[in-house]
Amino acid sequence: MGAVEGAGTGFGGILLGMVDFPALLTIKFSFLYEAALIYGFYTKVKEERVFMLLIFQLAFSSEAHKRKILNYIKDWDKAKEDLEIINWRELQQEYRDSIDLVKLFQLAPGLGGVVGGVTNYYLIGTLAETAKNSYRHRILSTHAHF
Repeated sequence: MGAVEGAGTGFGGILLGMVDFPALLTIKFSFLYEAALIYGFYTKVKEERVFMLLIFQLAFSSEAHKRKILNYIKDWDKAKEDLEIINWRELQQEYRDSIDLVKLFQLAPGLGGVVGGVTNYYLIGTLAETAKNSYRHRILSTHAHF
């Protein structure tokens, strides 16, 4: 779905490219909500929404920031005690910096459709792998204490 959205907005150039950013974010967070439910986590709880934001940052950040976020995910039982661990400015800047260059090429009419489709497919795939591994780690580390 994200690839189709990226291709469609990419073929439209700059005007439709402005639609891509919020549309892709909506798709990504819808996916995270669905992934949490699949793994048995209740998304109405703030703690779970913070965990989803950590997954998002782990998928779309610089390597240095990923190491910091990975520590929160690895030790979630301790990290969840501080639900204010999300630095919104840092989240926005890391996300922006991780997708800037490829999304810039999406604004070129014609070529942007191909770039947008491939890019969004890759970005959603990255988020899916990150979410899957994060939730699996969380479940395994919780059950390893029996």
